[in-house]
Amino acid sequence: MKFKKIAVFIISAVTAVSSLTAFSSFAELTTENENQFSDGAVVYEKIKNGLKVVKCDSSITDIKISDKVNGYDVIEVDEKAFSGIEKLKSVTLPDSVKSIGKYAFSNCLSLESVELPEDITELPEGLFANCQYLSSMDIPESVTVIGMGAFMNCFSLEELNLPDSVISLEDYALNNCYGLKSLELPANLENIGSLALGGLYSLTDLTIDSENDSFTIDDNILYDKDKKTLYLSTDTERSGELSIPDTVTSIEGYAFSGCTNITSVTIPESVKRIGDDAFSYCSSLKEVNFSSGIEEIGNYAFQYDKLIETISLPTTVRKIGAGAFADDTALTSVIIPEGVSSIGAAAFFNCSSLNSVSLPSTIQTVGEYALGFVENSDSSDAVLKENFSLSVFSDSPAKDYAKTNGINYDTADLNLKSLIFIVICVVLLIIVIALAVRIMKKSTKHENNKTEIPDSADENYKSIIDEDDSDK
Repeated sequence: MKFKKIAVFIISAVTAVSSLTAFSSFAELTTENENQFSDGAVVYEKIKNGLKVVKCDSSITDIKISDKVNGYDVIEVDEKAFSGIEKLKSVTLPDSVKSIGKYAFSNCLSLESVELPEDITELPEGLFANCQYLSSMDIPESVTVIGMGAFMNCFSLEELNLPDSVISLEDYALNNCYGLKSLELPANLENIGSLALGGLYSLTDLTIDSENDSFTIDDNILYDKDKKTLYLSTDTERSGELSIPDTVTSIEGYAFSGCTNITSVTIPESVKRIGDDAFSYCSSLKEVNFSSGIEEIGNYAFQYDKLIETISLPTTVRKIGAGAFADDTALTSVIIPEGVSSIGAAAFFNCSSLNSVSLPSTIQTVGEYALGFVENSDSSDAVLKENFSLSVFSDSPAKDYAKTNGINYDTADLNLKSLIFIVICVVLLIIVIALAVRIMKKSTKHENNKTEIPDSADENYKSIIDEDDSDK
């Protein structure tokens, strides 16, 4: 009896372990697809020249893929093959694997370590996105591209060595890797995509390989070599007034986000674009001086800058992004000039001190909750701010926004038409008065010009008559 209990225990333990750790070189044909094999934990599919890993059992915690299964080389990992397996902690891929699909390990919330094959050339889009416990990664020397969002939201990532083979960090590649403290940009890096280095709030040590000729660092600010693109400031203690160099044409996303001691920013005419979150969470920022030239203000560019009181945008601005000035609770005055065509959703959301805004005739789109809405203290819903009003043009999207949301408004062009009418009437009245005065002056002049016989002439005339009478 005791032997049976021990046997049952051993069988149960083996079964439990096999459900947690997978390492197999043999798999059985599945009934669903004649080209697929399963070893009970991992499903493989026949492809040209070998097998690809298709999916994995959700109970697996650690997995080591063999280089051969059923005599076939394992050469590929499919898109999302391990995505969302929340218990998965470690993965080892064989060097036989030459390609890994998009999002293959995304949302593996417990994943801590991955051993990658030596010959892959790309870490594809979203490969480790949202792997919040991934703390370090050794990237093979063969990799040339870190794909879009490959490490996005890897909050615990503290170490990442980029080999010299890497030439491109695609958009969002390292976005929101809050824990990353140091990073060296490799010798052959040529491209840093939009927001690739965004949200690296712990990054204080950023260096560039001495042989890299594409980027430069000056005063703890990362630029491209010509200083036209400003990527990132690693000095979170930067304080006082900030003047952007007049070589810069683009300020990238998150460039100064979290620089809590900056008090004012001067943006030169050369800058055409301010990226997403570029100056968000700058809690001491009071003044922003925009120069003529800027065309686009990115999403959340100045969000949570709670000391800014006035914003005056130049006439070159065309687009105000979503949440651009959201939660700027001290903001009382905003000047949006003619030329602005788009105001994004929640652009001025929760600007609780802002009571009125005039919108130009050029407005084409106004996003949801863009103006006039604040947080509801009792819920997460947005509510219309009391006594908020807009000045809009008739037959415009701005007027439609006001009407749809029950916002008080007046129509600027009707007021202008009334003013023009009054001016025209005044001008006409002045013209009439001027004509009347002129006519009166002419009449007076005519009267004054009539011929009058002087007194001396009268006397002469009388004497002539008298002489005639005496002759008779």
